[in-house]
Amino acid sequence: MQRKPITLALVSQALLAISVAACGSAAIDTAREAWTQADSCVADSSDAAPCVAACDSGVALACTALGRRALAADPPARREAVSQFDKACRMNDGPGCHEAGLMFEAGIEGPGDASVAFRFFRRACDADFAAGCANLGLAYQRGESVPRDEPRAVRMYERACDAGDAAGCGYLAYVLHYGIGVEQDAARARRLYETACAASHATSCDNLATLLVSNTGSETDPTRAVQLWRAGCGAGRTPACVNYAVCLETGLGVAFDGDKARELLQAACDAGHSEGCLQLAVSLEQRSGDEAEVAAGIPDALRLYRRVCKAMGGPSAMDTRACAAAERLSKGTPPSGILDTL
Repeated sequence: MQRKPITLALVSQALLAISVAACGSAAIDTAREAWTQADSCVADSSDAAPCVAACDSGVALACTALGRRALAADPPARREAVSQFDKACRMNDGPGCHEAGLMFEAGIEGPGDASVAFRFFRRACDADFAAGCANLGLAYQRGESVPRDEPRAVRMYERACDAGDAAGCGYLAYVLHYGIGVEQDAARARRLYETACAASHATSCDNLATLLVSNTGSETDPTRAVQLWRAGCGAGRTPACVNYAVCLETGLGVAFDGDKARELLQAACDAGHSEGCLQLAVSLEQRSGDEAEVAAGIPDALRLYRRVCKAMGGPSAMDTRACAAAERLSKGTPPSGILDTL
């Protein structure tokens, strides 16, 4: 998830608000001193003392800063970090609540706790921190620790997106793209994907590419899709590499290059990406060349089909493509086209 940076502008705005709300010159001076310390803490990452003093004086932003410092330590002081985030959250600091939620979602020193993460995300959203609303929406969409409620998830995504959160816009685009909890609207999904992608939300760039090659009511643009997947692959996103490889294999939006496609798929498969292994098997089975080259790819394709089938849990799993392909190939029945296997 995208993290909101602590900025000097936020410190200054909060200082102004406290100065106006404080009662009496002594209170104003105390508040101003606390925020000055927080300002120094944010500006100088080498000295934690101003953060400690400001946090102890009730400046939530400084507590959140201390939590981030603890996470950035080598090794990360995770328990100290979550303690500081929790302290900030108790002062109604949205970023602190969100950071605590992320930590509980991932796990402090073990498995994550979705129910605790949910409570922190809800507090972050209640404090008008947009990223908290986006994560709250994910919890409702997935049914994690709360009953699945897709329409409510959509409302959370809309709230986050309206507040300028790129991830929230990307999640909203996704549910509109596939009609999850809301009427399908490919045109609006595309606009939101574009917004989120322009804001460097990587998953939205990849999903936009998928929309651009799908027949879901939006104008297709395979060439642009290839550009997005190629960029995503260059940034190290394995799913983007797999999709780019399939385009190279089929000549969709780019010149055919079977060797490059198999190179990318092999790398994805070696990294443990099942779809990469499955697509590599298809490529090996249907590669062009002389009779010996074609025959040489069949045993490897069969091995990969069986590997993916086993990883999926066998034919009883929902996705049976690899299992069906393994059975077909073991009987010597070839597919009639590149996508028949899938």
